[in-house]
Amino acid sequence: MQSRLGPEAAYAAGKRYQERGKYRDALEAFVQAQTQWQTTRGVDDAWTVTALVQGAYCKLKLGDLSEGAEDLNAALRLRAANPDAKDMPREVDIKNQLAWVGQRLRE
Repeated sequence: MQSRLGPEAAYAAGKRYQERGKYRDALEAFVQAQTQWQTTRGVDDAWTVTALVQGAYCKLKLGDLSEGAEDLNAALRLRAANPDAKDMPREVDIKNQLAWVGQRLRE
């Protein structure tokens, strides 16, 4: 993937890769989108957090449970700090992913 894609295009590419099961490529795209949005919009912007959550999902699918959980916890903290942000990923969805990680780690 080209490193010069804007964050919107990188995010869209990440979603397409995700749909095809290409989680490593998707992760790269989401990290690119997150980094760019973090620079232009801030670390607690809804799109920045959304890209963080999507990247975490990819990490989980790739078997990196600890880093995926770390990112999900960071997203939860950002979500809690901005309770009125309507476009943020839902808290319940993030917690469900973390519960899945916990269950996998206990297996």
